[in-house]
Amino acid sequence: MWDRSFRRTRDFFRGFRDARTGHLLYNFGSLDGGVGAIWNARQAFFVAGGMRYARAIPEIYNLTMARQWAELAHIARHRYHRPVQFAGVLTTHTSRNRGMKPLDAHKTLVLELARRIGSSAPDVPPTLTNIRAAQY
Repeated sequence: MWDRSFRRTRDFFRGFRDARTGHLLYNFGSLDGGVGAIWNARQAFFVAGGMRYARAIPEIYNLTMARQWAELAHIARHRYHRPVQFAGVLTTHTSRNRGMKPLDAHKTLVLELARRIGSSAPDVPPTLTNIRAAQY
């Protein structure tokens, strides 16, 4: 995680909010170990759309990561009565690592959200990002 203690992360997000730029802040990230492993539910939700100008682009490399984000979305819906605000998904698929392809990552997250939350699951726009290392 960017800041395990969350203090600097909270301060950065609050500063961005207070600047009132009108722009969105995209959180590219994972929920390593799931909600509570590093950040609690409130902290994870804050950077995943709980703050008005924040949007999540979760790293989805496998089924476990999709399930972790679906669990956060479930908690947000039931505890905070608001959805996680997704802006797409991020993958790192290459022919070498055999990770999830971008469309598969998107489909897996959407299915896990539907399985965990049902018809009130948040939307995940089909914005796909695949980061690959340059080959020289």
